[in-house]
Amino acid sequence: MNNPSSFLFLLISLLVQLYLCGELRTYLGVRFADARMQGEIFLFATYFIILSLFPFAWHASFGLYRDQPHSWFVRGLFIFSSIWWVGSVGCAIVLFVYSLFRRFVPLVNHRPVPEDLNLG
Repeated sequence: MNNPSSFLFLLISLLVQLYLCGELRTYLGVRFADARMQGEIFLFATYFIILSLFPFAWHASFGLYRDQPHSWFVRGLFIFSSIWWVGSVGCAIVLFVYSLFRRFVPLVNHRPVPEDLNLG
């Protein structure tokens, strides 16, 4: 690895992607009754994640220097990959907080409203 911080970010991003894949599998299980359709959508999402990983893995392995000539296509892949992976971290944080909130709401003891309450 060229840069330890790139490797660390790659590792954290992979863990985030695994979390998102688990959430996607749970959502597909609730949303679609057809197991074949669930498998196809999950496989497509997995291929998409792997393909979006290639430019970032290349950057983490070999580095990206200004003096290296890169075509517009390679630069576009780097930009797309960066946007996807940083956005995925934000999405995972939101889903994780929502999941925690959904689990802790039933633990809060709600007081019953008294029937003789006069607000007027």
